[in-house]
Amino acid sequence: TDETGLYAELHKVMSETFTGSIRLSGSQRDGSNWLKPNPGAGVTEVSDPSTAFSSSAIFSPTLADRRQEKIKLFGNWQPDEKLALQFTAEGGTNKYTMPTAYALQNTRLSLYSVDGTYAISDNWNLTAYASWGQQTQNQARPAGSVMAFETTNTSAGLGVTGKPTSKLEVGGTLSYVNEKSVYAQSLETYAGADSAALLAATGGLPSMTFRQTALKLFGKYDLDKNSVIGANLVYARVLSNDWAWGWNGTPYTYGDNTTMSLNQNQSMTYVGVTYTYKF
Repeated sequence: TDETGLYAELHKVMSETFTGSIRLSGSQRDGSNWLKPNPGAGVTEVSDPSTAFSSSAIFSPTLADRRQEKIKLFGNWQPDEKLALQFTAEGGTNKYTMPTAYALQNTRLSLYSVDGTYAISDNWNLTAYASWGQQTQNQARPAGSVMAFETTNTSAGLGVTGKPTSKLEVGGTLSYVNEKSVYAQSLETYAGADSAALLAATGGLPSMTFRQTALKLFGKYDLDKNSVIGANLVYARVLSNDWAWGWNGTPYTYGDNTTMSLNQNQSMTYVGVTYTYKF
């Protein structure tokens, strides 16, 4: 594959306390002809994929021709020496071209975030952030089903760093992530009665949730001008109900009948001590 991209970016000072920018970008990915398995001859190049492949063939989106368009807005507001805020808004689309209508067709992306820092004093700083993003992948599959895989991510965090003494630095962050993936399914007009009955009976594929809350603490102490000792503590709790690894008590089964189950609620504790010597 080969890809050519172009972007333009404009920066402007709106006032003494606010600056902003806008960035437009686009790219076109192309590549060589597709290859097709040929019994006895390995693979051969296909000059006309519309006739060489089955109408229900599915192609990898990483190899497909793709048109990408994105826009990004950024703003930085610093009303005084203590407070600074950064704002970001981003959106984009990807459109894929393949020999058949199946597999991934297009995607959409939206992201909004705000980051801030506040100087409590000369030795203590407060940081915070929040973001919301959504990505949608639209794809069609054989047997007349159409599916949109939509992932929504919400995250936030709060942190503090400081120097109680000239040799000691401490800090910590508390973060939260909530990600939900939903399969929105419908049927094409020529879908069979069996497909319609299955979708009506099951409601489609269930959604998936990933949720994490993490607390991170650290400390560093200067023993002398060359030696620093540090310590880190991390505690996290995770909820993940990815049904690919088990559903209603039935674990995932590999080809050799090995099974694997996923504990939906997990926790992790990490303690680390470091020593640094500067030559």
